[in-house]
Amino acid sequence: SPFEMNHKKDTLPDAFKGWCDVREVSEAHVKAVEQADAEGRYLIYSTDAHYAEVVRMMRVHPGLFDQPYVPINSRDGVMTGNPAKFDNTKARKLGVKFIDFEKTITDSTSILVQSGRLPKRHHRPIAPNSFFGLMSALFREQFLVF
Repeated sequence: SPFEMNHKKDTLPDAFKGWCDVREVSEAHVKAVEQADAEGRYLIYSTDAHYAEVVRMMRVHPGLFDQPYVPINSRDGVMTGNPAKFDNTKARKLGVKFIDFEKTITDSTSILVQSGRLPKRHHRPIAPNSFFGLMSALFREQFLVF
């Protein structure tokens, strides 16, 4: 992706991404099959969040709160990216109940720590340059998709 091309080692991308919870995707598939009037494509999109916001939410977990700070890859180290807004009205009309994004991150982080895919605070810290590996772990656990 474009932000990975300009990504500096040991920093977070200065980028917002569209996120959803895989449980929302599952619910949308079931509702689309069950409803006779469901047709076409549906955008399953919960929120836009900056990578720094995702990391902040993950650090709330008791097993990760003491992980080292990772700066944002921008000129002054602050968020400058712009969120994109997408319309998920069609999915809402289908009846998809979107899960609070913070709950998605909390649930995903808890499972990753419990399963040993993320080190607990008594282990060595996650290297800042392994951020993409951290995000990949979230996706492998299949609680987050984007």
